[in-house]
Amino acid sequence: MSAEATAGDLPALCEGFRHALFGRLLPIWQEHGWDVARGGFFDRLDRRFAPVPMPAKRLLVQCRQLFVFSIAARMAPELDCAGLAQRCFAFLMDRYWDRSHGGWFFSLSPEGVPHDRRKDTYGHAFALFALAHYHRVFGETAALDRAAETLARLEAHSAAANGGFHDAADESWRILPGARRQNPHMHLLEAFLALYEASGDSRYRVAAERMIRFLETVFFDPASGTLGEYFSPDWRPEGARGDIVEPGHHFEWSWLLGHAAALLRTPRHVLAERLFAWAVRYGIDAAAGGVFDELQRDGRVKTETKRLWPLAEAIRAHAMRCREGADEKAEARLARLLRHLLRCYLAPERGFIEHTDRAGRPLVDELYGSSPYHLLGAYLELSRQ
Repeated sequence: MSAEATAGDLPALCEGFRHALFGRLLPIWQEHGWDVARGGFFDRLDRRFAPVPMPAKRLLVQCRQLFVFSIAARMAPELDCAGLAQRCFAFLMDRYWDRSHGGWFFSLSPEGVPHDRRKDTYGHAFALFALAHYHRVFGETAALDRAAETLARLEAHSAAANGGFHDAADESWRILPGARRQNPHMHLLEAFLALYEASGDSRYRVAAERMIRFLETVFFDPASGTLGEYFSPDWRPEGARGDIVEPGHHFEWSWLLGHAAALLRTPRHVLAERLFAWAVRYGIDAAAGGVFDELQRDGRVKTETKRLWPLAEAIRAHAMRCREGADEKAEARLARLLRHLLRCYLAPERGFIEHTDRAGRPLVDELYGSSPYHLLGAYLELSRQ
């Protein structure tokens, strides 16, 4: 990896991570990321923290930022994030919810009117997730009520015959053709677990268990030990794209399965170990540091670039392993991953880097509104040590 680090370095590295997150990144989004004139978070900021002109504000970004600033209101009261989280919740409920057909619009125009009216399952997963956490922090019952209505719409209109969900529907919930992805299902599991923890409602436990079964029967390939990304309408790996795997999602699923076992009080799922082991073996760039964007099922690197979020998910999965004492080498790997995060992606002299080439050179010059969610998720797991 890019620098030597040992388990003994973990306290200092964790403190450095906390400072980068709560001392620098979130204040940037707090001060510059909210559209004061028209409401909602901007999707991206440039290096001077000005909004990057975009055709729309995506539901995904609003929901991820609602989660981030709700949790920050509790964890970092010195930032005074509660008011911003509450404005985001009100904006989300008022502007993104389709009062005619139910469900959430995919995006709004900069002026705050529906831009893309599709009902996207991935976006709905994050709406459920954000509503769960907003309720946990602020005790807002309307958030749980809207989450229940959202799940009812998804199950009524987007459920597939074999237990999964279609990727997208039009405004009136007519299913749209196209490939199917595992990613919305992974985040539905995350949302159902958050809702079960927030409400204790058994419907969310049942829904979470259904997503885990879908991983077992559809997404996971036992021959290669890998997690597929793209599937045809009959849920078979989709052509050439069916060979693409993302180590970041292997780490993410591994953590979710561990979290599910703890929350639902069930044995740790065997696939958590298999997904983690495969991602460690093939997904981490042992020479230059970081986590590759895409691999092939045989472990060969397909895309040498490295985004911020897979590294954050590797850190989160390793932090869980360390806490459980399941891997004697996990602490040293975690230290190296954190050192690489702080030096390559979060160093003050470099700014916040979203995407690099294999050597660590930046590929984009913007800050993404979707990234604080991944970083906060990793820090939350680290803080449980």
